[in-house]
Amino acid sequence: MESDTRKWRGRCCVGALALVVLVLASSGWAQDLTVDNGNTLTVTSAITYDNEYIGDSGTGTLNQTSATNTVNDDLYLGYNSTGSGTYNLSGTGSLTAPSQAIGYNGTGTFTQTGGSNTITDQLDLGTNPGSLGTYSLSLADMKDQLIYFYDLG
Repeated sequence: MESDTRKWRGRCCVGALALVVLVLASSGWAQDLTVDNGNTLTVTSAITYDNEYIGDSGTGTLNQTSATNTVNDDLYLGYNSTGSGTYNLSGTGSLTAPSQAIGYNGTGTFTQTGGSNTITDQLDLGTNPGSLGTYSLSLADMKDQLIYFYDLG
């Protein structure tokens, strides 16, 4: 089950302001994706979010076998200390996120058996003390795959 939160706060009002809030909410302004509380999201069509929290305070799983997932800022697996997030990337799925924290404060597992994962800034495994991050890469045909590691800082 998919749930998303928005960075802006406030309650719907009456009159013209309510229409403005509704338009902003439906226009995709500042949207985050949270998959938590034992839920699983399977990506079947293109999605775009500012941030993604897979396993915020509980358990969450995102499965992607096709389509594109574009994260404008950060992807977090296991955001809080009680969070456990799993991302399974396979098939022809394409993930792009500038920054990926696999096990930010909790436990994160990223399993890639296909598809592509583009990280334009940084990949953190076990970001903060007490966290655990695992990235498992297992592709059938590695000869055509390029893996680059850069020290950006």
